[in-house]
Amino acid sequence: MIKRITLSSIQIFDKDKEGKPLTYKDKNTGAMRRYKRILIRSDDFEGTASGFIGSPADPKNAWQAGMEVSINLEKNGQYLNFSEPSRLDLLEARIQTLEEEMKKMKGENPLLETTAEEPGVGPDYGNYKDGLSW
Repeated sequence: MIKRITLSSIQIFDKDKEGKPLTYKDKNTGAMRRYKRILIRSDDFEGTASGFIGSPADPKNAWQAGMEVSINLEKNGQYLNFSEPSRLDLLEARIQTLEEEMKKMKGENPLLETTAEEPGVGPDYGNYKDGLSW
């Protein structure tokens, strides 16, 4: 679920507790790659959420306390993880919002209800199979 939050604190780590660089094995190349771990807090959720920064170009590198950001929050056992929403996530959220608004509008205006089974048939078109005839 996409959530818009205001960051109250942020910590970024590039080393583990023993001081070793954080690394992961790239699935495509098999090479070891460095990454950063990011911990965020906000008044908009309880606890601390952790995430991943895999590139120097990642916008999360520039996040600061007080910034407003959109994130996906996911509870994984006792941990709370976050990620930035993908373009598809944002599009799905927007479609969901539009569908909810349409349901409200249909409830307020019965003319928006249509039971047309065929394309081109509905309250605005009459019963023309090829659309409007002028």
